[in-house]
Amino acid sequence: MTMRTHTVPNFTAKQDTIHASQLRRHRTAARVVAPIDRPANPEYTVQIGAFAKPDNALRAQKRARLQFPDQPLFNTYIPSANLYRVSVGRFPDYRSANRFRRAVIAASPKEYDLCWINYVSR
Repeated sequence: MTMRTHTVPNFTAKQDTIHASQLRRHRTAARVVAPIDRPANPEYTVQIGAFAKPDNALRAQKRARLQFPDQPLFNTYIPSANLYRVSVGRFPDYRSANRFRRAVIAASPKEYDLCWINYVSR
């Protein structure tokens, strides 16, 4: 039986298998995540976006103000992530926040398909 090898410049198909001893494994530094301190009695909000640029966050906030005029809006800067969070509403429990989140997704599935719920202090 004749073995055909497809040749690419500086590479043949016979070279695609390497021995495990040839692999180098690099240990990545373990990330230390601080424990989350949740307030005893939190309220919930629906986050509709997180943006690195403040102009994009302001644009999203203006658009949300037109779509949800009866809900409070929050534009919060998170220094550790260098992000601006845009959130809508303030709900007393997770269940009512989730109802609102599902209504937001149903109303604008392409725009807010990745929105989620966060807690806030009262």
